[in-house]
Amino acid sequence: MLPKDYRTIFYKLSQAEHNNNQPLFNYNHEDRSWLDLKLLANKIYLKLLKQNSSPEYALLLVDDSFLLAASLIACWSLQLTPITPNSLEIEQSQKLLKEDLIVLYDQTLNISSHHYQIPFIAIPTNENEQSSIDPSFEQIVHSYALNIELECALKIIQLTSGSTGNPKKIEHTLGSLYEENFEITHTILKPEQKTHDLMLLATVHNFHAFGFQFRLLFSLLNNIYSYSAMVSYQEQFDLFAIYKKETIVVTSPGFLKRLDQQHCKLKIANVISAGGKLTERAFYGLNNYFNHAVIDILGSTETGAVAYRSTTNMNKPLQAFKNNKVYCLDVQNNLAEHGMGQLAIKASYIPLAFKQKLFDQSHNSQQVFVSEDLIELDPSGFFRILGRLSRVIKIEDNRIALDDLEKALMQLDLIKECAVIPFSSHQRETTAALLVLSTEGQKYLSQNSLGKLLIYIRNNVVGINPIAIPRKIAIADQLPLTPNGKINYPKIEELF
Repeated sequence: MLPKDYRTIFYKLSQAEHNNNQPLFNYNHEDRSWLDLKLLANKIYLKLLKQNSSPEYALLLVDDSFLLAASLIACWSLQLTPITPNSLEIEQSQKLLKEDLIVLYDQTLNISSHHYQIPFIAIPTNENEQSSIDPSFEQIVHSYALNIELECALKIIQLTSGSTGNPKKIEHTLGSLYEENFEITHTILKPEQKTHDLMLLATVHNFHAFGFQFRLLFSLLNNIYSYSAMVSYQEQFDLFAIYKKETIVVTSPGFLKRLDQQHCKLKIANVISAGGKLTERAFYGLNNYFNHAVIDILGSTETGAVAYRSTTNMNKPLQAFKNNKVYCLDVQNNLAEHGMGQLAIKASYIPLAFKQKLFDQSHNSQQVFVSEDLIELDPSGFFRILGRLSRVIKIEDNRIALDDLEKALMQLDLIKECAVIPFSSHQRETTAALLVLSTEGQKYLSQNSLGKLLIYIRNNVVGINPIAIPRKIAIADQLPLTPNGKINYPKIEELF
């Protein structure tokens, strides 16, 4: 539950005139305030009003935080449900949604609209255009600001990438996102921390759940000054050293593992990561470049952020956010508070559509989300992820955890990164691996054949059932990733 004095987006928007000198976004390297955000939302609102059609949904093809926040506010003001895609592929989004849409888009993305039978509206960004607040828009803003229940009932749809199954649409209420962010804020920010002394930089997109919650909502709801574009290269961080602010970095394992040995010039308040496993290489980049612990987030589009750990190494277990509860399923599919089994999460902000009723060991019924993750749960509530059910296969009646096989392969000096998939060869179930070689591995391959490299792997990998060791390998400069920075296993399957 949210506290009575909780300050929502529309509350802050209604107070924009009183905060018109407080910078909120760095947009194109110029400051933008709550008042600037209100003016842009008003422009988009008026553009939407002029449309002849009246669809229920608006697909937002925009990643810039300032433009996205204004687009969301305009949509909610007209009772339009905004949709944030998991990528910028319109065809996938339209096929999945099958509803009448309008598309709001950022003109800098060079999106061509002439192939589609749906209205496309460019977000107005003409800085020279004078604007006053339309009275009807002002009235809507104040009506939501005075009625938090009305605002919390507003909806947003987030699309999943399909990296762990078929793509799908996930509907959240704004209230559930606020509850989730309240949990996040009290974990990340210290009670004595003054948010106007902070700056937020992000290396992740806004159009998936992690970026939307941590890059956009977290900064908006806490009045944290943020760079509205996405940071793509580590050299960009140094450009913000002139601000002399403590910096929160929202990033992913895919970005962290690419960091070189330079040292960041920023004063770091927190580094937050999600979207995949933090490998040894990611920790190496993190420790060398940021010299700071990472807050590693566990979550999904369906559940939001549910657990975390603050750590400088791979071994520390996770714990649930304060008002959440973690269970593991026992052999009877009951909710156990310690042991090994499938992860089940109780959190108020998880949509009811993704929960199921299960009994705890006191025979009380609980509404929980059951994940594909296998965990080892300590009686104190801390837990470790052992792997995913979908990543456990059977080869000749032997259970093989592909995640464990990947870890074992990366212990070899010749292999920097790898991804393992199930593979059928001559009607025999086995595995295949896409490898990224270390400098030593590249030297080895320049002097030996791929077959000899495979023999080397077979002779040197430790702690793995020999039946699971890959029978087929391929070499790549880097592993293919989804827009979220996760390993794109379907793409790897295509390679084999």
